[in-house]
Amino acid sequence: MIITHAKNIPRALQLLVSVVILFSAAFPLASCSSEDLQPDVDNNQTSADDSTVSSLSLLFVSPGTTRAVSEGTISSVYVILSDKAKSQGNIAYKTALQPTNGKVTLKVRPSNYNVYVWANVPAKNFQSVSTLGDLDRVMYGSLSSYSELPMHGKGTATVPPDKTVTTSMVLNHLTAKLAFNIVSEYPASTVVSAKLYHNTVEIPLSGHLSTTTNIVTTTDSADLTKPIYVWGNSLIGKGTATDWVKRDSTDTPKNASYLEIKVQLFGEDIPTMRTYRVYLGGLTPDGKSTDFADYNIYPGVAYTYDITLKRNGIAVWGHVPDPGYAESKAFTFEY
Repeated sequence: MIITHAKNIPRALQLLVSVVILFSAAFPLASCSSEDLQPDVDNNQTSADDSTVSSLSLLFVSPGTTRAVSEGTISSVYVILSDKAKSQGNIAYKTALQPTNGKVTLKVRPSNYNVYVWANVPAKNFQSVSTLGDLDRVMYGSLSSYSELPMHGKGTATVPPDKTVTTSMVLNHLTAKLAFNIVSEYPASTVVSAKLYHNTVEIPLSGHLSTTTNIVTTTDSADLTKPIYVWGNSLIGKGTATDWVKRDSTDTPKNASYLEIKVQLFGEDIPTMRTYRVYLGGLTPDGKSTDFADYNIYPGVAYTYDITLKRNGIAVWGHVPDPGYAESKAFTFEY
């Protein structure tokens, strides 16, 4: 990536990590139609001859407006229903379905249900799940194994006898979205390498995380020309920073994630190579407000970092010999 000279950059801003971040969103759409894996009710039947059998339709909706089609694609869903009238943690139905016009329909017995839906998560992940408690020990696995972004939603449904009930379900992304835009104060420079050091977690299907959850550190070469998706991690923690300048290695929690950029500089009287480190996070859990002290990477939030490489810098970026300043500029982007 070639970085050209950035004009009219306010010197006064001199912020360490140019972050600009943004906004979150929960997710979408799609639908499905029928094939129940439970023998209790035949979901392949087209009518409820038994008056005790009703129909439950789940309509998937999103609170957002526009987004990249691939980010909202649902290629399959897995549905689990737990009967509120039975023992805690019971599974009354579990079924895999395919998208059809934003809705799936199941044949169920009349009752009050807790409804759990996973989108784009392989059905094989649920093979050993016989109670809701089992969801705590089955992991989503590596994000690289998913062809579509995984999502999850939950709700309730009251199904009376011999009726068709439609319940809206909001699906939320389990991943965070990272995007980076870089400009430079140098006459000319080239990004030699960009590496993302991300501390994520092994996430169970239940979504329940604790301080004993295993943290997995990954280091990947980052293609800054396109968005990067990572598992959300709300266990990284907080520091005490009150602005971007204070978000350095002395403030970050142990497992803070960051982008490290090595830049080749061209010109006289400046070093030939500089290393910049951008610590990630910086937003509230809903992605709508800045929180300088927050280093967590929340699922369903889009983090956009607008980075200006400054000519003058001091070595406060932690474990890098010659870092430079970055300058912050905010804008919005919907995930």
